[in-house]
Amino acid sequence: MERLPDDLKEKLNHLLSYLDELEQWLGAPQESIEKRGLQRIVERMFQLIVECAADAGDIWLDAGGFPAGESVRGVFERLREQSLIDEEEILRFAEYVSLRNRIVHDYEKISGAMLLKTAPRLLSDCRLLGKRLLGDAE
Repeated sequence: MERLPDDLKEKLNHLLSYLDELEQWLGAPQESIEKRGLQRIVERMFQLIVECAADAGDIWLDAGGFPAGESVRGVFERLREQSLIDEEEILRFAEYVSLRNRIVHDYEKISGAMLLKTAPRLLSDCRLLGKRLLGDAE
């Protein structure tokens, strides 16, 4: 890709901002994550990060002339096809999308402990994906 589309740059800037914000929330004392208000904030940040990463991926795919994903999960599958995500990462992204779906659609209660366990890896994986989308490979 010769020139990064402006909307991809903008979407990745949003993603980095969301990642930074979630990281700040995760730095709060563990007992505060148990409080419903903080848990809702972390849930929302998790949702925003997954959706923003998928949107950025779709923009990257479109700019490169590749087929877009047919769903949030499908975007990450398409990125795997383009070698931006490996086999281990795609399993984690599937977990992130599943958790995002549980948050958005309120399928079942989500524990603060589950969020605390999953969110740090989400931060790491999405930061790496952002770099790859920008062409800043490891």
